[in-house]
Amino acid sequence: MKRLNIAQWLWLVFALGLLLWVTAACGMPEPKKEDDFASPPATQAFESPLEPSPTLPPLVLEPGSGGAKGALVTYPPSWEGSQLIAYFAPFYADEGGEEGMFILEPSVHPSVEVGPGGVFQLGDIPPGQYVIVIGPGPEGAQAIQGVDRPQVYEVVAGEILEIGEIDLQ
Repeated sequence: MKRLNIAQWLWLVFALGLLLWVTAACGMPEPKKEDDFASPPATQAFESPLEPSPTLPPLVLEPGSGGAKGALVTYPPSWEGSQLIAYFAPFYADEGGEEGMFILEPSVHPSVEVGPGGVFQLGDIPPGQYVIVIGPGPEGAQAIQGVDRPQVYEVVAGEILEIGEIDLQ
């Protein structure tokens, strides 16, 4: 087997770098013209093109856990064609219980894929308060909003939380 000298190694590294650069350059989108930057308001949403809500199998709960089910009816246009996920992020209330925060850690907290018709259901949720965040991934997901802040839902052991229709306008 022949060994490569330093000059051959440098040419090989250069050729691989050039190949990677050309591959990346070919996959880059065309630069936008100034007229292309006009975009619809961020709050614009559209009626979900998903089929009418199918019948889901009965939700069976494990002892000591709760469940939730709902239906996403509208969402941002940029999510079209994406698999959407409903995340249940624990809500941590302050001492007065009026304010607080939620933290979403998708690898730890309960989540479920939104199915045909925009419906989802999830069992085995530990009892507690949650903010439900929906999106194609955790980074661009949106929390279900209440009047002036994210809506906080209470999951109770042995009960199924009926969220109803969700409008993410």
